[in-house]
Amino acid sequence: MKFRDYIYIDEKRFGSYIDQISSLKESLVGKTESETSEINGEIKIPLVGMSSELSSTVAKTYLLNETPLEKLIGWCNINDSDIINMDNKSKLDENDTNKLCSLSGSGYLPEMIENVETIQNIKKRTSVMEYIPNISNEDKKIMDLLSEADYLPVNIDNGVANCTYNLRIKREYMKEDYCNFTDSIIDNIYVIGRIEKIYLEGAEIEIYDMCKEIFKFNRSVRRNMTPDDISKMLITEEAPLVKITPIVIYK
Repeated sequence: MKFRDYIYIDEKRFGSYIDQISSLKESLVGKTESETSEINGEIKIPLVGMSSELSSTVAKTYLLNETPLEKLIGWCNINDSDIINMDNKSKLDENDTNKLCSLSGSGYLPEMIENVETIQNIKKRTSVMEYIPNISNEDKKIMDLLSEADYLPVNIDNGVANCTYNLRIKREYMKEDYCNFTDSIIDNIYVIGRIEKIYLEGAEIEIYDMCKEIFKFNRSVRRNMTPDDISKMLITEEAPLVKITPIVIYK
């Protein structure tokens, strides 16, 4: 039996989606139970994939104790017609927007975000700042403007399609701290999420705005910035690109 390590769970979203899948519970029950037989007046229910049998009472407890998260993952694994498996999809379709999808591959953060997060970690260690050579007062002022972002952009390479899959990661749903999370996504991870938008073409697609996410500049500040300054704050990727809101990430 393989066990999963959950590194990201959007509790609110997966709870909402489970409520919208009317066939979820029925599908799982149908896959778990087989024909019943009566032995010495007691009903026994064999469990698929297991050598032992459980009584009907124990089997019912087993089903009820299954968490909503496990129900969702189980449903995704057995309902290929209701969820889009991006690992088996060679051609993107714009009509797939707002549908559930599954995806596996290795993840990485854009280089600029990794640099900003490194600076943030240094800021938290005030004693380290004293040993950084050649840091000017102007650089220190810029560093002071940096805020911890609520969201992080993560790109996934599944090695199948010539496409970038971009995830919008909400920091509060990460089950590990930043360093451990970024280490975990380097290996092969599995993602269940919702397709927000598909870009089939376009030179550069914006995936992250550091003005909003990191510097927290309001509109009045942005209006006084030059277009060139604003463009330097944008992180982009080339199409084809799929933006996905992740619900669960595990490995």
